[in-house]
Amino acid sequence: MPFLSSTSSVAEDYNEMDFQFVQYVPIEDAPAYIKVNDNLVTFDLPLTRLAEFLSCKELSNLAIMHRVTIRRKDNMKVLSSKFEGHECKVCPKYVSLFMACNADGI
Repeated sequence: MPFLSSTSSVAEDYNEMDFQFVQYVPIEDAPAYIKVNDNLVTFDLPLTRLAEFLSCKELSNLAIMHRVTIRRKDNMKVLSSKFEGHECKVCPKYVSLFMACNADGI
């Protein structure tokens, strides 16, 4: 699966699963999260792809973290577009944690 970067046991069966976004975390913290919950997997997603899974508030927080200029009145579409082609020093230091679920979301 493109962008899958986890060594979790769930990663072996990823083709049969859906994933729910959990959190954007520093790469060095990811193993600790997976150790606590082995249903978590990490993805190294470009921010434009990650933006598809985030709320406006989460996108705003991500923009602050990556020093992307936004306006308070920006909507989801505008916020998402701000990350097109974005790369910075912060990008390689973080991964996205997703919870592996079956088709019913469990």
